[in-house]
Amino acid sequence: SIPQNKEVVVVWSGGLDSTSLIAMMIKDYTCSVYPLFINRGQGNYRFEKIAIDHYNDIFLQQFGLYHQYCEIEVPIPPNQFKKGLPKRYTHVMQISDIINQAVRYALTLDADTILIGTIPSDRRGNSNNVTLKYFVSKTNEVRLGTDKPSLQVLAPFLLLHYNKREIIAWSSSNGLDLSKTRSCVGNRPEPCGECDACKSRSEAFNQQFYNSNRSNDKTRTVEA
Repeated sequence: SIPQNKEVVVVWSGGLDSTSLIAMMIKDYTCSVYPLFINRGQGNYRFEKIAIDHYNDIFLQQFGLYHQYCEIEVPIPPNQFKKGLPKRYTHVMQISDIINQAVRYALTLDADTILIGTIPSDRRGNSNNVTLKYFVSKTNEVRLGTDKPSLQVLAPFLLLHYNKREIIAWSSSNGLDLSKTRSCVGNRPEPCGECDACKSRSEAFNQQFYNSNRSNDKTRTVEA
């Protein structure tokens, strides 16, 4: 189940899913949130960080339960493996590596809950295997590895069955403008509109526009 009134580490990429997750955990579940941003050598690092710095300032002003984000630098995958690693393995192994870093951060805080913004419609690489069963297995792994049975790794949007459109709808109804989030994996300031992340974002915003009767909905004007 989704934790309430707890200290949680949230993996933050600057995208709309993880940014919304931070706000949701504070507003709906009264959790004290410690975000973790990983410079893993991603091509869009600069633009993810711009997005994170933007929302970090907003969250610090709005939420007493929000804490300054922690940034670490860990190449994922290691540079020596980038060229030879088959793409079908990339996404799930990346998530596993990211979770491992988040567990380390949680241990330094004496927190026991790690949250990640995976959604049911993620379909990159072999990410269809990133299911609730996967997070149960990952939780068991980190409990065994740390001998700390209270640790848990959760994907709240999977538990809630929220897709990207529903995340946008929640953010809109809670006054969170997502226009400064970064989804595109490209390394240019303007989103490419062609990558899977851009396409899924654009589709979700379009769905939300057609499902909303509010002409002043900020999310409907956001481009991928």
